[in-house]
Amino acid sequence: MFDYTPFEKLKTYDYNKAVPADVLQWLIDETEINEAENTVEVNDAVYHLADPQELNDLIEKLDEILWIEDSVTGNGSGTYQDAWKAKCNLWNNEDLIEEVTKEFEISPEKVKDPEHMDISIRCYLLSGSIYEVVDALAKTGLEAAKKRFF
Repeated sequence: MFDYTPFEKLKTYDYNKAVPADVLQWLIDETEINEAENTVEVNDAVYHLADPQELNDLIEKLDEILWIEDSVTGNGSGTYQDAWKAKCNLWNNEDLIEEVTKEFEISPEKVKDPEHMDISIRCYLLSGSIYEVVDALAKTGLEAAKKRFF
C-alpha cells in the first residue's frame, strides 16, 4: 500500500477526533448558533435543536453541505490538504483504510492515492460526526461542545 518508513515516529492521526472538530469549526464559522433559543441557522433556515424532526432535518442538511465542503472532507476540490499531509494522516490507520476501501469499493489504484484515501475516510466518518456534534450542541450547548471536540 504505502511506504510508511519515514513516518515511524509520527503520532497516529485520529480521524474520529479530527472530523467532528472540523464539523464543529464549520458550524461556528458558517452558521448562526443561538444558544439562548437552542437553534442553528444554516442558509437562512432555522433549526430548533429541541425538536427531533428539525434536529434530523439539520443533520440531513449538514450531511448534504459538508459532503463537498473542503474544510471538512476535501471532497469538493479533491483535496483536504496536500498529499504529504494526507499520507501522514494515513500513517497507522490501516484498519480504517481497509474498512473504508470495502465500504466504498475503492479500486486498488485509488487506494494508493493518499489524498483520495484521506478524503474517503473523512466522507465515511462524516454522518456520524455530524450527529455527534449536533447532538452535543443540542444537549450541552456550544461551550461544552468546544471543550469536547477541540
